[in-house]
Amino acid sequence: MQKITADLVQEWLPIRPAESHKGDYGRVLLIGGHRTMGGAIILAAKGSLYSGAGLLTVASDPSNKTALYSHLPEAMFLDLYDQEALIQAVQKNEIILLGPGLSRGPQEAAIMETVFHHIRPDQTLILDADGLHHFKKLGLDSPCQNFIITPHLGEWQYLTDLAPEEQSLTLNQALASNLGVKLVLKGHRTQIYLRDEIWLNTCGTPAQATGGMGDTLAGMIAGFLGQPYQSADQAILSAVYLHSYIAETLAEKQYVVLPSQISEQIPYYLKQGSH
Repeated sequence: MQKITADLVQEWLPIRPAESHKGDYGRVLLIGGHRTMGGAIILAAKGSLYSGAGLLTVASDPSNKTALYSHLPEAMFLDLYDQEALIQAVQKNEIILLGPGLSRGPQEAAIMETVFHHIRPDQTLILDADGLHHFKKLGLDSPCQNFIITPHLGEWQYLTDLAPEEQSLTLNQALASNLGVKLVLKGHRTQIYLRDEIWLNTCGTPAQATGGMGDTLAGMIAGFLGQPYQSADQAILSAVYLHSYIAETLAEKQYVVLPSQISEQIPYYLKQGSH
């Protein structure tokens, strides 16, 4: 197992070319946010934009539109339940995050099937939260080459039918391979399974134990994947590390760290790392 460190993340951080534009930094689509869980998709959107996403579209319940624009006027919005608009958005965005606040109803299951049917093999899909539930329940297969899932231990148990005490590094690696995924297994020390490699996050604090933390991380991964890293793996590992590193730094003066506070600090730490 390899360890993610600050030196590695700083070494991997890409420099933005002087002549570039928003289209060079990722066209990202976030799908989620049932009317009762709009905060989840907004936190994911904030994590994505503050991580550098060039163009961000949020497909969510219409009731979340005003709240989204009040927090992030830079984002674009579409109705989650407008199937034609959703299909068009899936086809034109390179990176798709599906699941934060989605809910587990039949309409949302249909949305899952629509996305999996229309995504191309060369696109990137990140599956989080309720998206993981539908993935297992519907018996779906990996739809693209860069397919990333971000379960916590309970969700991984649901996907694999293995209790945490039954899991091991070797077994988790084999299960992730069988599913055709890159696995970000969230925990006190998050483990990342990238095909032939296993990485351990060296940061993390109990101050992060609050709702929305995973939504923010998923959004960060989506945003980082739009940046000109040498590889998608470097982007994933960097997002995981920075999410926890910022939280640890804030926790030096705070008992609890809120997910939105982490997002707001991302541009500052990326700038510090680029020196």
